Amino acid sequence: MDGQGRLEPSARLASRHARALAERAATRQRVVAAAAALFASKGYTATTVADLAEEAGVSIASVYNAAGSKSDVLQLVVAARPDEPDLSAVGDEHDPHDQVRLLARLIAR
Repeated sequence: MDGQGRLEPSARLASRHARALAERAATRQRVVAAAAALFASKGYTATTVADLAEEAGVSIASVYNAAGSKSDVLQLVVAARPDEPDLSAVGDEHDPHDQVRLLARLIAR
């Protein structure tokens, strides 16, 4: 702190950076929750990044900034599940789109 009780510039920068990281993490959590629901209800292919943004209450740019591409978001949805569902039924589906829909339904449970 300086003589007037204010943070030094480096401390202000560190504080601002910490807030930005926390906001990004919160946005990522909202996007992942929105994606799990949308992938299960609409399917992966039918869900757009704009859909994810709308459902999460953020801008499209925020989706990309916090979570990456739609395929990155799918990976985050899978990784966010601490309990691994039984995915053996996914292999029974021959259409890749049906596989993703089933996977999303299993994960969203």
